[in-house]
Amino acid sequence: MRKLNVLRRQEGSVLLVVLLVIAIFSIMGLLLTNVSFSHMRQISKETSRTQATNAAEMGLTVYNQKINEELKTINQNIPGTFEAFKTALDSALPDALDSSGDQVIHSMQGNPEYEVAIGNEHAGDNQIQLTVTSTGTVQGEKRIITQEKTFKYGSDSSGSSSGGDSDRTPEYMGLSLPYMEGSLIHQGNYYCHANDHVFINGSSANCVGDTKQAVDFSAIQSLFQDMPLVVPPSSPIAGAPTISGNDMTQPLFEGAVNFSNQLNIQPINAPSVFDGDVYVDGQLNIENPSTFNGDVYTSGQMNIKENTVFNGNVLINGQLNVEQGVTVTFNGYVRINQQINLKKDSDATFMKNTYINGQGNDTGKATYVGNVYFGGDLNSEGGDTYQGYVFINGSNNRSNDSAGWNESVNFERTVYVKNNFYPKSNKSAIHFDQGVVIGGDSSPQTSANGLITIGPQQRGGSTIPAPATVATSNTSYQ
Repeated sequence: MRKLNVLRRQEGSVLLVVLLVIAIFSIMGLLLTNVSFSHMRQISKETSRTQATNAAEMGLTVYNQKINEELKTINQNIPGTFEAFKTALDSALPDALDSSGDQVIHSMQGNPEYEVAIGNEHAGDNQIQLTVTSTGTVQGEKRIITQEKTFKYGSDSSGSSSGGDSDRTPEYMGLSLPYMEGSLIHQGNYYCHANDHVFINGSSANCVGDTKQAVDFSAIQSLFQDMPLVVPPSSPIAGAPTISGNDMTQPLFEGAVNFSNQLNIQPINAPSVFDGDVYVDGQLNIENPSTFNGDVYTSGQMNIKENTVFNGNVLINGQLNVEQGVTVTFNGYVRINQQINLKKDSDATFMKNTYINGQGNDTGKATYVGNVYFGGDLNSEGGDTYQGYVFINGSNNRSNDSAGWNESVNFERTVYVKNNFYPKSNKSAIHFDQGVVIGGDSSPQTSANGLITIGPQQRGGSTIPAPATVATSNTSYQ
């Protein structure tokens, strides 16, 4: 009987232990489940937050395109007074717009939306200032981007107190060049066939209107090399953690970070977000949709294989390769110490001054809002837009429409080509709105109803009204 009681007590103890273990594991399971759900909610929130930022940026892009279209129309017939310019701009630009009619954003996951509003408008001293606010919304998450826009009108083009320097071109993003009378100015020989559709300075006759004269290209090149450009330092970020691994699958880096080796941003089920500055001691391979909110430095080349947004300044101590079908936006200053390769169907936008210390190889589509310097040839086939001044320290060998864009190419300010100038237009037009200055030979050609138009250089100063321009400053994310 005593043994039976002992056995029963032992069985009771074992049962108690089993129940206790089950309870502990149940609590741990609930805790792990809660942590897992919390992590998933955090990832979902960060994904929606990134998508909302992208939606806000899309809204800004759409509104900026509207600004550029309207300014181009206004510049074709410059209003005679500042008040007339203000009236024309007020009537042309909408006070607000939204994504209701944007088919591109409607096709994206998460039902993103954007709303753009205008505020804080004031005018004076031949310029108009206003604030553009774009709000992106995805799954209840909102991100707001604000930009200040300054529209300059008329004679105050070079920033001097006397109303501008009539011996220079109008200032644009900190760059003004020596003014030269003419549209197509060349030091070498000029060749153009009668069957080519090349119209210079408004002439109705093909190939007529060039000017042969000597040009000091070294002085012009120095001005481009000294144009405003802010680039990240080429040294690790003081006080930031250092990561030595190559393959990164972490969706969010909240502060500045150093990578001591090559960085491969691997595909994951959420966008990759870097909220602080990034230093990479090696090449940077982007294989997942990414957003960099701080400055970025990489000591090697950068290979972009998924859609990417850079909101800070970028220094690439190698070449930039953008893969086919990829969209990339640089909202800050950019310096690339080797060549740039934009592959077919890629779409790259550079919002500020850009310095490329090598060739420009482009079968995609590029938009340069700021001034741009190419240290080698420009070999381009895309439907590009150059809103600032352009310097090519080589030859211009562009062949429009070879990539099938069937879109016009626009150089909105003077283009300087140190060597030969060989643009070829096929089917669609190439426009050089404010002239071309060439150090070597010039031989523009057209085919299949192609068209090349070359307008005159613009003079700064008060004697001739300068075109209206717009500058962007103080971009902030909330």
